[in-house]
Amino acid sequence: MRGFTLVELLVSLALGLIIALTAWAGFRVAAKTLGVAQNLSRENRVLVEGYGQAMTECDFWYAEDDPFDAAGQPQRQRIDDAGNPAIASPGTTGWPFFFDVSEETTFGQPFAPVDLSDEFWNLNVSDPRTWSRQGCYKAPNFNGWLTGSYAQVGCIGHPDPEGEWMHVEQDRMYSNLGWNGYLDYLPNPWIIGYYLGREGPGAPTTDSEGSPVRGSGDFAEMYTFPRPLWLISMNGFEIYPSSGLSPETALGRMGVHLYGITTCFAPRTGWVADGAAPAYVRVSQRSIVNRWSEWAPLEPRLHASLPHLSLTQDGWPQAKVKVIRRSGVHGFGRVEALVGVANPTTGAVREFSFTPIDTSLRGARQQRQWAHWGAASMDR
Repeated sequence: MRGFTLVELLVSLALGLIIALTAWAGFRVAAKTLGVAQNLSRENRVLVEGYGQAMTECDFWYAEDDPFDAAGQPQRQRIDDAGNPAIASPGTTGWPFFFDVSEETTFGQPFAPVDLSDEFWNLNVSDPRTWSRQGCYKAPNFNGWLTGSYAQVGCIGHPDPEGEWMHVEQDRMYSNLGWNGYLDYLPNPWIIGYYLGREGPGAPTTDSEGSPVRGSGDFAEMYTFPRPLWLISMNGFEIYPSSGLSPETALGRMGVHLYGITTCFAPRTGWVADGAAPAYVRVSQRSIVNRWSEWAPLEPRLHASLPHLSLTQDGWPQAKVKVIRRSGVHGFGRVEALVGVANPTTGAVREFSFTPIDTSLRGARQQRQWAHWGAASMDR
């Protein structure tokens, strides 16, 4: 019987090898495609979960306040200038404080309890008490101009209840909620600022609780304009000496940010992005001055990160979620969220940011008054 010749055998071996290599190449492409599809699927799953976690933070403010654990509620108490829970403490010297040792330097925080009247919670713009009694220039004498004092028609302790009400409400908001919480709670029709009493060199300067608070008499003779509010929170030292302008030029809802100022809320310890130190005490006291280059070093401390976002196995893509709440000249109460994913297998990093519709500070505080969340007494 005739067998295979050597040529035929070599040809058949070559053809078999070509078929095997083709099949192996196809399998390799299919396996790689399957791996890529699995990686993309895992990345998408992590991104979806990260988006959900970001929206949860936007809605419930867990990074700032833990509704279930007292250890996670550092922003529910007023603080002194050193960040200690206190009603008052000795002051400090040097900018931005310029306080005497005996001065009150207490600041509120966003989740501290606050007592406001029923009229505030049901604000009626037709009620004369809600009408502004704050003038264009509050100082009796500004840069040589005899301007008069609007504190005569509205202030804490004013004999006319209609002239006192707004100033008491603003003082309670600022003293209990801090600078950032005060701006969040301030009704839209109101401008920023209130009087501790009637103007004059010997005017009493106490807040609505009777605690002594120094006025800003050495700045345009504003004897009863609260010095902590003006010089520390509103950055009055930058506004007045450098521009020759009184505080009223910065008292509008957005006007206070026109001098390169940003206000923020900040997360508590353990929820700060990249392990940075918390800055919630700092932002409760005063604004961030961009022209002093304060924003860049503070920014990592203002992003809320989600430390419990550990939903993946080893080797899976890792999620990164950050949320920041801030106000500036381009928008008040703006929230920015960033969701990212890093794939340890491929080294690829994908990120996207968005501006969600979030819950306001007032909404977050009211959530904590739910019975199943502990029924905290915040808005009284």
